Amino acid sequence: KRLSLRIDKLKAWKMFGAETGSDLILKFNDLYVEGSRVGGNTKTISQIISANFVKILNMSKKKYQKAEATMYLYYGVTAGITVTLFVSYVIVILMANLSQSSGIGTIGSQIPNLPFLQMTPDLPNIIEFVATIVIMTHLAFSAYMTRMLGSGHPWGSLTHFTGMMWISGICATATIVLSKSLLGL
Repeated sequence: KRLSLRIDKLKAWKMFGAETGSDLILKFNDLYVEGSRVGGNTKTISQIISANFVKILNMSKKKYQKAEATMYLYYGVTAGITVTLFVSYVIVILMANLSQSSGIGTIGSQIPNLPFLQMTPDLPNIIEFVATIVIMTHLAFSAYMTRMLGSGHPWGSLTHFTGMMWISGICATATIVLSKSLLGL
């Protein structure tokens, strides 16, 4: 439209590129204008630019698909880690109950050189705390990496952190309830 109104051609192309809001279109637009200004065949120039534009868009699409697949992987690993750690937690509770009810004494009392195996009343709480710290550390790194792979702002990782935290909470609660009911605790 601007070209037909006989406005300065270079200015018209620059304004068109700026109005699109795409840095990529602006750069390819500059290439087209410069190539046609120095006497290049406009049909050949537009074909080269078009082919390169499609290649760049395809690479960008692949990048976002890989980032999305990685995000789902992190969410799945979060659920897996949570279930595994809290099954271990329930097993410790089961072992503590068995050792107390059978009169054997504390776990590890038969092995005097391994004091870290001594069962204390706080051991299940300590294991739950350590499991929670491990999960939170995993959540922080996973959320940050998910956001970085998606080319977003680091603060955007809080969305993923929150989602993964909900998944962890639901998995932990379900694991504890199901494990305790299956093991009769």
